[in-house]
Amino acid sequence: MIKLKKSATLANDARPELLDRCILTILVLFIVLTSLPSQGILTSSTGNGLEEIRPTIASSIEKLDVVGSVDRPPPEIPGLIPIASFDEGRSYRTVVGSYSVLSLKGSWREMGRQYGALLSKELKEFYAAINADLQARGLGQEHIEGVQATFQTYMPEMKQLIEGMSETSGLSFEEHIILDASFYILPDLVIEAAQAMASCSGIAVSSPQTSDGKLYFARNWDMTQAAMKPYLRYMALVVFNPTDGGLSFANVRPIGQVYVETGTNEKGVFVELNNGSASDPNINENAVFSVASLFDFLRTSETLDEMVQNIVTTKMEASYIIQAASSERAVSIEKPTFDARVIEQQNGALYALNNFARPTYEPRSHNSWILQYREN
Repeated sequence: MIKLKKSATLANDARPELLDRCILTILVLFIVLTSLPSQGILTSSTGNGLEEIRPTIASSIEKLDVVGSVDRPPPEIPGLIPIASFDEGRSYRTVVGSYSVLSLKGSWREMGRQYGALLSKELKEFYAAINADLQARGLGQEHIEGVQATFQTYMPEMKQLIEGMSETSGLSFEEHIILDASFYILPDLVIEAAQAMASCSGIAVSSPQTSDGKLYFARNWDMTQAAMKPYLRYMALVVFNPTDGGLSFANVRPIGQVYVETGTNEKGVFVELNNGSASDPNINENAVFSVASLFDFLRTSETLDEMVQNIVTTKMEASYIIQAASSERAVSIEKPTFDARVIEQQNGALYALNNFARPTYEPRSHNSWILQYREN
């Protein structure tokens, strides 16, 4: 488990140490081979298109001219190749696999501008490729409306990130919305055609299962490899260092995508999400989009218990199996649409697949971790 170090100001001169601690995160979390989150996350909408979203953000954000230049090399970090700097943002590539690594600092919109400027070429390449793929697979108005409805559930910080990216990347705001959503549209289209199911997995081991006594966590994406393989080169680790008082955290996702399926924060709290719809295929209408919630939980949870409490008490749109960990302990939260149950490690091991641990789900028979959902 990577534990990120907190500094009082989160100044960029502290970022090399933070990024150095993230190298193991890259090595473990880029075991990503195939897959995606759950089904059913695209909900219907009565909107007329993505153009309706922009005013809700732009009206409250003052436009700024692009400042800075993408030409200053960042400080060297062992295991990473320095690429460029833009304002307070820095970009690197991994020696193994040549994946992007970003360290961003500022307001959420400022970090979005750094993100877009530093990866402009890659973002445009990724968008062109996956948009053509989505169109060929039957991207329709119902998907666009679903993207719009889902985006409306994003946290303000997530919307500001995307707005900032669109100011410096060379892609429009609407194109960024599609890029952000592409990795949950693509699985829906592939799953629908193949009548399959995304089935990610996770495993945690610690003492007595590890020789050094430390806790290690690994996860995979498990879906049609042929559909995902062309885009794995766009995987990235992005470290956000907000100046609004929130925690720094690292997010592992394809570039341009801001929601969280796998991440860890400066307090050493880790979280990852797997599909649970095999055990509960129901949908909660008008509930919180799960991976938007995890974004918020990473920036606010200072302990593992806080992370678990946030997950258990938040009503989500579908069924998931969510793993959370610290450097000392890992848990699995079975999260159907109607309740939640927390399962602890046994003998230093935790395995999470895509079915709840027991064939019959009886949440009220378990311990005090079980909590009722908060009423809206």
